[in-house]
Formats: sequence, C-alpha cells, structure tokens
Amino acid sequence: MTGFEDLNDDVLYLILDYLYLERASALRRLRLTSSRLKEFAEAVAHRSISLVDDVVHDQFTYRLAERLTDPTDKLCHYVRDLLVVNFKGDAESYCLNNILIAKCLEHVQRLDSFSWDSDTPIPGKTLDVLRQRFPRAQLYANIRTIDMRLLSTTQLHRLDISVPCLDLSNEYSISFFGVFKQALLRLVSLCHLGIDTHYNANFGKREGRALDRLQLPFEPGDKLPSLVSLALRSKSYAFDTDHCKMLHAAMDCDKVQRLIIGSPNPGNFFQVFNGHLPRLTHLDVSYTSIKDDPRHRRLESLSIFVAGLVSLKSFVFRCNNLDLRADFARLLAVRHGPTLVRLSLQAIQENVEGPSFAGNIRTFLWKFTDLQLLDMAFPSIRSCHRCPDCEDYQWGEAKHFSFVPPLPSLRGVHLSIRAPLLDRSLYASIDKHAHCTICHLWTTFVEHPESQLETLGIRFWRWAMNGRQPCVEELIYDTVRLRGELSVKIRHHREIPVVIYKEVWDPWDRQKFVAFEVAKDKREAGIQML
Repeated sequence: MTGFEDLNDDVLYLILDYLYLERASALRRLRLTSSRLKEFAEAVAHRSISLVDDVVHDQFTYRLAERLTDPTDKLCHYVRDLLVVNFKGDAESYCLNNILIAKCLEHVQRLDSFSWDSDTPIPGKTLDVLRQRFPRAQLYANIRTIDMRLLSTTQLHRLDISVPCLDLSNEYSISFFGVFKQALLRLVSLCHLGIDTHYNANFGKREGRALDRLQLPFEPGDKLPSLVSLALRSKSYAFDTDHCKMLHAAMDCDKVQRLIIGSPNPGNFFQVFNGHLPRLTHLDVSYTSIKDDPRHRRLESLSIFVAGLVSLKSFVFRCNNLDLRADFARLLAVRHGPTLVRLSLQAIQENVEGPSFAGNIRTFLWKFTDLQLLDMAFPSIRSCHRCPDCEDYQWGEAKHFSFVPPLPSLRGVHLSIRAPLLDRSLYASIDKHAHCTICHLWTTFVEHPESQLETLGIRFWRWAMNGRQPCVEELIYDTVRLRGELSVKIRHHREIPVVIYKEVWDPWDRQKFVAFEVAKDKREAGIQML
C-alpha cells in the first residue's frame, strides 16, 4: 500500500486543495512529518513571495533577499511569483536597492510572473534581467508615472496606472493621457488594464501644454490590446458620448470579462455599450443618489445595461444609499437572482460610512438563490446589531444581523461596519459586539442542515488620529467552522489568542442545534495587550 509520504506532488496538491480551509495548519504538519514532505510544504508556502520595502517589513524583507541571493538556500528554487512593493529608490529605501532587486531576479531558477507595485519607476537593470532570463514570465505593474521603458516592454501582462493631472476638479485639465494612449496602443500582449488619476502640481511648470479632457484621446482607427479586464477607476474620467463611441470602436468587446467603472453613474457609457459585452462576468460600478431623484431614476441606463448582460456572475455596487423597492433593485434580483454567484454592496468609496438601505434587505437577498459570496458594508453597529447582552444597548427591539438569510448556497459572508468613536481602544469597544454577532450569525446558518457556509468575516473600522495625521483603525474577525468547532481570530494580531466555540446539539435529537459555547477563551490577555 502506498504511504502518504510516497504520494507524488500532483496528488499532494489535490489534497491541499481539498483542505483549503485549513491550508496553513496542513502545511505546518507536513513540515514536521518528513524531510521530503517538508520540502514540498516549503515549495508551496514560498511559491509567491513579496519584498515589501517599509519600516514594518524591513527585517523580514532583507532576510528574504538574503536567502534568494544565497546559492546554498533552496528558496530560489521554490519561487514562481516575485512581488516588489513600495520601493522608494536607493536613497529612501528601508532595505532594498536596485542592485539587490536585480540580484534576487538573477538567482531565481524559474519565474512565472514578476510584479512591481511602487511609485518609483522600475529600474532598467531589473527589466533587462527579466527579459533576458525569463522571456516568458508575465510582468504586472502598478505605477504612478509614465515610464516609457516599462510601457514598451512586450512582457507587460497587467498594468494599473494612475495618470498625473494638474486638476481633477474640472472636466478639462493638463495631463499625460495623450502620451499614455500612444504607448498603450503598442502593448499588444496586455490583457488587464486599470486607469486612475492623481493630482501632480509639477504640471503647472510645463508651459505649452494644452487643456484636454480627462480621458484617453482616441482617434479613428485606434485599436486597444485585446483586454480581458478593464478598470476605469478614476472618478474624474470624462464619459461623453463621443468618447464612449470611440472607446467602443477601439475595444474587442467580445473578449472583456471584467469591468470596473469608478465614475458615479456614467450613463453615456452604459447606453453605448449596452448589449455589446457578451462575456462580461464581473461588473463593479458606483452610484451617487441626489435629493431630486428619490426613486433612483438616474439608474435607468445602468438598469438597462445590467439587464442586457447574459454572463454576469459577480456584481459590486458602490453607493451612498439604495432603495430596494425601486426598479433597479427589482430588475437586478429578477434578471440575475437565479445565476449571480457573488454580490457586494459597498460604500461609495473606501473608508466612508456604508450605504443606508430602504426596504427589506432579507427579502431582497432571498431572491439570489445561487449566491455563494456576500459582501456588505453598513453605517454603524446599531444599524444592524442591537443586543441587551452587549454594552451600549439603549433601546429598541433586539436584532442580530437578521437581514442575512441562510441561503443554502452561501459559502462566505463578509461584513464591514463602522465602529463608534469612543475613548476606549477599538478592541475594547467592539470585541463583545463582534463575538455576539458572530455566534448569532453562525447559529442562523447552522440551524439549517442544508447550509454550506464555511467562512464569516466582520471588519470593524473607525477614523482615528496618529499624531496629527488621520488614519483608519480596523479589526477584522475571521471565523471558520470545522468539525464541530467555530474558531474566531483577529487578522494580523497574533498576540490575541484564537477563541474556540464548540457546537452544542440536543442530546435527544442530534438534528436540533442548540447553541455555541466557549471551549477556549483567552481574550483577557489580548485586552491587556491592546
């Protein structure tokens, strides 16, 4: 009989895929089993590594760079995807420099992708090494400059760029959109494109530049690469009708599968592209309501566009409020309720109070019968959780996120809630609320035997001051239910022990779930640490 240690790597990968909810612990156990399985676990764990250049990660990043450039270390044989994040250049770097990055690339034995996520332009030496040693590797770049050497690289597969502009408050401004468009048309291998904008005061020193609209200045005959995904994230991007028609003519619409539009409700875009994106599976759009539009009539063009999508599986809607009784919500539920796999209802922009909802959320969500992932943001704890057992309870009927229906198909639920601004730490303010909410939500699903829910995550956040600078504080509670136990841990806070709840069932009727009881709770240590 073949032993576990004798299984080939392909079979071991299948086992890991099956154990995806406990992948980290499975890899830890494999490391302790034998030298052969330890090497397999190391290869899996280090397939993708990030060199993050900041004060928090400087020691860890420097150690990784040391290992990558050490010919006796096997790490260089394991890496397939290498990421460089937040590199500031040799003068301002915490732990990296141009020569060291190039050496890391030179020592890697095999590379599938190289990612550059930094404001500083990618060094020419790094591009040379990538082209010479790994001509088939894909290059991913997230940049804020028009780097012509990068934009002429045939290996560029994914590009996220923020275009410098002199003014973002007007439709017309001095920008680099014209220069960028010329480079973009030559990137024949590009599959994923994201465009944003940012203010650059240095444009005021550039004499002779003419004002133009904040958009790609297409001309007749221009052809974009065959894009699989397009993200026009800039809220200042101009979507006039003529531009939308030129964009449509420049695109291969049959190839596009993912679309992100950051500008709130660009009606011209939806009208021009209606019925022309047959393979679109993911749509991410924004909408800002106004007082003169109480029934969301401005959503009419989006409603028609969404109704014409035949392959939609994932929908992200960013808004300040949403009337679930209005035409748009009804159309979304009727047209895509039976087939949508992921639904996300978010704030109009990141770290802004979540949207308010009018109408019955639970009734609305019940219509998405095949939904597997649900993401929602809410304005406050009290808007969705009032419990006499929790602190700060004052009045009103108790409720515990009762809007989330126990859809049998749901596998993951992720919620984001703004926490109250109190004198206490964020942990002390919301930990009891968090555990109460988690237990009530899980109880709702466990009581239904057909439920497939595997993970539940809740993010609590609030604005705070770091010295004189505003910043966002957040705590993310990740929960997983496995083999009769519910584990609750706070992401990125290893100093706070995991809390384990055990399931309690009726001793006379094993089909009847009773409650969750704490099996292991060491939160007091965490309270003292925070």
